[in-house]
Amino acid sequence: QNSVQSKLKRHLDTKHHGLSSKDIEYFKRLKAQNVKQNQQMMSCVRVSEKAQEASFLVAELTVKSKKPHNIAESLILPACKKIVGVMIGEDAVKETDKIPLSDNMIKCHIDEMAADIETQLTEKLNKTRKFALQIDDSTDCSRDCHLLASVLYTDGELIMENFYFFLQRTTETFNRDGVASMTGKVKGLVTMVKNQNPDVQITHCMLHREALVAKAMPPDLTVALKQAVKIHCQNEPSSSLSRGKALSRVYELRDELRQFSTEHDIPHKEQINDNSWWAKIAYLTDIFSHLNELNTKMQGKNENILTATDKLNGFKAKLKLWQKILKNKNTDMFPLTAEDPVHKTPERFEFYFPAANENFDWVRDPFIPLLSESAKMLSIKAQEELVGLCLDHSLKLKFGEMSSDEFWLHLAFSSLAYVKNKKKAAPVSGTRSTSCPILNLPPYQEAECHAFKKFGNHCTRTSFPHAISSLNS
Repeated sequence: QNSVQSKLKRHLDTKHHGLSSKDIEYFKRLKAQNVKQNQQMMSCVRVSEKAQEASFLVAELTVKSKKPHNIAESLILPACKKIVGVMIGEDAVKETDKIPLSDNMIKCHIDEMAADIETQLTEKLNKTRKFALQIDDSTDCSRDCHLLASVLYTDGELIMENFYFFLQRTTETFNRDGVASMTGKVKGLVTMVKNQNPDVQITHCMLHREALVAKAMPPDLTVALKQAVKIHCQNEPSSSLSRGKALSRVYELRDELRQFSTEHDIPHKEQINDNSWWAKIAYLTDIFSHLNELNTKMQGKNENILTATDKLNGFKAKLKLWQKILKNKNTDMFPLTAEDPVHKTPERFEFYFPAANENFDWVRDPFIPLLSESAKMLSIKAQEELVGLCLDHSLKLKFGEMSSDEFWLHLAFSSLAYVKNKKKAAPVSGTRSTSCPILNLPPYQEAECHAFKKFGNHCTRTSFPHAISSLNS
């Protein structure tokens, strides 16, 4: 109704009576002038594609270096101006001023790249169909609980690993040690996943089970450990605790602590001057050094459940050997210990790691004697294929040149190429993955720059929180 000609005429005469006598050409010129002013304004505030690309590159460097977002504007840009001014000239310095590097812009670019990486990863997982999902939660120094997820999947002829998402949990939570309470039989993530897919294989974190073994100590050793940690915290910065060296540091300073306790009234003064207490600390230092070494060996890019199981079995064999050696009063494997007691540790390992993955020996070495015990768990069809594989000398030569995961992927893709060429059928989903190098997906910066070009120097989008955007937010 407001577009009725009579109403528009009345509005012009009453509200803009000074313009009511103007002809139509005046209003056309006025409209063209407003359009031209808008175009000039947009040309002043619009960021060039090159400047936007440079801003994305700086944001990527910032998040990879785990630095605060304002470092781009406070350090990188001034340093860039100095370098460009010396190497090229002052005219080039003016071009660097066009690069948007504010902390808010850097954060916005990081969110955009994180969303793009998540989209890429989701597409790859949908194509792969079979992948491994690892989920863990942790609490940081500010007592905020975070949930992290990473995925293991096949991409072409490679096995890849990437973070999938990173969430901050806002609910009040509590945690109890123990494998049963972590995996859950009635409720929890494991039960929810199995309700959706009963064939999913669930594996509890081996590092956590190994830590539970370390916690299952006799009461007197547990008390001694807590006392040593308390003494350490009173005299040393807490950074040493994160490196697993608290016990060794306390034992190194035993003479200094004895002398200090004679001059000052400090907690646990009686224990510091007790030789039997120091014998317990010596044993704890030795056994925890072995456990820390085992923990380190079970981590890395090429680790998988098979290699970790082999290392755990090797450590359990060491424990049994140490028991026999200790009966002869030989403590060479515990250089700080006068005598014993490790008799409970092997039992705890057997409790938390009851069965080794011996049924997968054919994965470690597919050229073992035909139809060994480890291969009898396979179906008849799989056993027939394994028999043919064992007699293939060309594949046997390649097995010695490749890692285990590369060999099985090579074999799978060779079969897939045959199916596509011979049968002209669509490819099936990939093989199960076991271990991989961690390779990050690069963000599609050109697409992101094109999207930002539409909005000028303003961040207009918000993104789901991701691992890459939460490092320094």
